[in-house]
Amino acid sequence: MPISSKVDIVNMALTLIGAKPILNFDEISKAGALARTTYDGIRDVVMEAHPWKFAMKRAALVKSATTPEFGFLSAWDVPPDTLRIMEIEGTNPDLPWIREGNLVLCDIDTPCQARYIFRNTAVGSYSPGFIKALSQRIQAEWAEPITRNSTVQKSQFDLSDRQSLSSKANNGQEQSAPILGAEHWINSR
Repeated sequence: MPISSKVDIVNMALTLIGAKPILNFDEISKAGALARTTYDGIRDVVMEAHPWKFAMKRAALVKSATTPEFGFLSAWDVPPDTLRIMEIEGTNPDLPWIREGNLVLCDIDTPCQARYIFRNTAVGSYSPGFIKALSQRIQAEWAEPITRNSTVQKSQFDLSDRQSLSSKANNGQEQSAPILGAEHWINSR
């Protein structure tokens, strides 16, 4: 059965820890309450941990009215759907930058561009590896509250970590290798 909703992902996790599936997140049950209160947070943690291809965006950042007190020349607003900034592109590839709250601080005074992980809620766009990693993480987080067995929870966290590594490795192979020109080696000295 194809996974097409949050409920499908939750039920995949519940079934594998021996719990009854739910019909929806509003269901009055322990699993329903866990789904309502923790699913979005767990999804965001798993999504933020790796630059999954389906969760990447590029954007030209908007210059903030706020000016940094010290250390950097300019501040740029972070898009509201951002989980994690991966790259800031400007005139210099070695440009230092930092995210502080909802701002990116850097020394770019011209258009600032970012590549970032966004909060993707469209389950249909998720890769099979991400669905498996998310389901495993839900199993690990919910194993003790549902089964009342901390040993089951420990084994689920171990399984979740292994699955996550495998899924991230597969996802990372879906791109061409970066080309390093001579200037990269010269500039690194």
